[in-house]
Amino acid sequence: MLLEILEEKAGGITTLRLKGRLTLGREVQRLEDHVGQLKKDGADKVVIEMSGVDFVDSAGLGVLTQSYSIFNNGGGKFVLSGITERVGQILKLTRLDTILPLAATEEEARARVGA
Repeated sequence: MLLEILEEKAGGITTLRLKGRLTLGREVQRLEDHVGQLKKDGADKVVIEMSGVDFVDSAGLGVLTQSYSIFNNGGGKFVLSGITERVGQILKLTRLDTILPLAATEEEARARVGA
């Protein structure tokens, strides 16, 4: 399944809802381009809602880590929400769960970036 990216903006927070697989190729490139455009447009509070993502490979992990760095190092806030069990296991295995900011729900993530 190709990665779907739905963007929503509310209250100064941009939410990207992802659905599908975040894997090497067009999927990763599309997310990387989308995040780059958000930063270019001045977004500084971003939630990536991942409850619809069923698989992430190393390239997907790379773009998530890069996205975090883009916003965190630029003074913004960035949180991943709705991590599925399978993706959560991958994050734990790679220890990225100790680096990337994770929230159980979108509401929790929005509260964290809005604070």
